[in-house]
Amino acid sequence: MTGAGVALSGCTTAATPAAETPAASTSTAASTTSGAGSPAASASQSDVLLVEAAIADERVLLDYCRDAGASHRAIAAVLTRIVAQQGSHVSALRAALADPGQESARRVPAVRGGRKAILVTVARLLVAAQQQRRADSLAAESGPLARLFASISASHAVAAGLDSLQP
Repeated sequence: MTGAGVALSGCTTAATPAAETPAASTSTAASTTSGAGSPAASASQSDVLLVEAAIADERVLLDYCRDAGASHRAIAAVLTRIVAQQGSHVSALRAALADPGQESARRVPAVRGGRKAILVTVARLLVAAQQQRRADSLAAESGPLARLFASISASHAVAAGLDSLQP
């Protein structure tokens, strides 16, 4: 999926016309406009790689929570909220790619143990995802992409601190 380019429409607060949006520094990045003519950010190949890796990471958390909720009904309600949140994150990240192509797969941890073990694993995955999205926000060259990563990071931080995730 590399070389897809990043198109973040609707994420900017600036009213810069599309013609004034700076061109990407690499030939593989795409610049498009979508929505009501809102400018989309151009992105470097490194931003594309960040988004692709983030999608794969977020899918791991989504899939683990979905699997755990299906096998442990006692905590399904808590995990269903995280699955919905993760679905929103994955959708936002996919929308950031100009050409979403094929996703890379990552190994999803096996659902093992009872309620406590699952909640500990979910909290661990949320904290790891929060830290990685924070690092991604600092590494992103595109301002709108950095804001998207920071928003997802904050969402993970809140979710990891929920009382319902405490074993």
